[in-house]
Amino acid sequence: MLEWLTEAIEQFHRPDEGISLMPAPTGIHLASDALLKGCVELSDRYDLCCHTHLLETKAQS
Repeated sequence: MLEWLTEAIEQFHRPDEGISLMPAPTGIHLASDALLKGCVELSDRYDLCCHTHLLETKAQS
């Protein structure tokens, strides 16, 4: 997943053209520690925002 995201960022992230990509794992309860850490590292490397949802529904709380 992180390799795919890296390729997408390198190919399509063009903020000067109005196209901004960012790592956005669905939720911390579904993502592995390695995925979350990798998303933070990608954000740092490419100076991107990073986004996630803590909870999606009342049932997940």
